[in-house]
Amino acid sequence: MKTPEVWITVGQRGFNDENLKRLCNYEIAAYRINTGRSSLNWAYQTIRKLVSMGIAPKNIYLDIGNKKPRITLQNKDSIEIKIEDIISISHEVTKKADGWLSNCIFFEELSLDDTVYFGDGEIECSVVEITQQTVKLKSLSNGTLTNNVAIGIVGKELVHFHIDSKEIDEINKILLDFPICLILSFVEKSDDIICSKELFPKAHNIVPKIETWSAVENFDSIVDVAKTIFIGRGDLGLSAGLEKIGIIQKQLVLKAHEAGCYVALGTGTLDSLKWS
Repeated sequence: MKTPEVWITVGQRGFNDENLKRLCNYEIAAYRINTGRSSLNWAYQTIRKLVSMGIAPKNIYLDIGNKKPRITLQNKDSIEIKIEDIISISHEVTKKADGWLSNCIFFEELSLDDTVYFGDGEIECSVVEITQQTVKLKSLSNGTLTNNVAIGIVGKELVHFHIDSKEIDEINKILLDFPICLILSFVEKSDDIICSKELFPKAHNIVPKIETWSAVENFDSIVDVAKTIFIGRGDLGLSAGLEKIGIIQKQLVLKAHEAGCYVALGTGTLDSLKWS
């Protein structure tokens, strides 16, 4: 059996130059730059440091198009949550709620008894009350709710593939200096990959990230236009059901290999299972 190669994810939280130097001492096949909570300027500086340490640009992968809804806490960096605590989220900035969220789709899709999750499902809550501008959630988990954490609704897709013109310009500026690989967040169909190849001609590789049910349904056509796919187990598990993720993952890996496509598996879900 061939030993799988190891990819690592570098994010701004807990990041420092010393840790980056330590990582470069290991046999790592690829460095994934997670921009979920970070700017592309930070990503550029991180890529520049990696290259200066001898990492080839073709082994660096940058997440793009991540438009997850994120909650802003009211003048706090974090809130400690216990089971059955009530959390209030407003559609507008107000001192009456624990946090606010400007994403209209979240409030439009929300229903009583829905399960709302934070991050990759580390904290889950049930919806107990919905008013015109505010939703109240009862926590089903213990944990720490951090500022700017992603929020979603189990079984509902709130995020669709989209890269705006500002992001396109910034990414192409990075590619002028460093012809790295790009990971497309929330891909839904093969056209998303084809379009991205035209938008980013200097990218070494365009990698679709499979993390929505739409991508699973369109997987056969997606692997036809991709050399590598990334399976985002966290968001995919929340979209399709965590109990199904093992079966779905096996099917996707087999199909990808049959198509001659490389596969990268996000394993953060294994870590989150320790507390959720």
